[in-house]
Amino acid sequence: MNQDIKAARVLEGGKPLVVENIPEPTIRPSGVKVRVEYAAVPSFTGAVLSGQLPMPLPIPYTPGPSCIGIIEEIADDVIGLEKGQPVF
Repeated sequence: MNQDIKAARVLEGGKPLVVENIPEPTIRPSGVKVRVEYAAVPSFTGAVLSGQLPMPLPIPYTPGPSCIGIIEEIADDVIGLEKGQPVF
């Protein structure tokens, strides 16, 4: 069952993060759904988000490009991964 989840996102360059409700992602072919346990946010993220360190960002952008989590759902065509497996 899909429901809304909260995400802290950049909606406009140089503006503060906005916490909003977004639809929970659905599983797609060749994909997995991961419950994020830990997301790395680099120390320079504030400078990027404020515009002090120019870097092109896809908008909307959700900080935390690397994470560690647990696989919750796997598409039928994915092999070698298991539900409940920790991943990076």
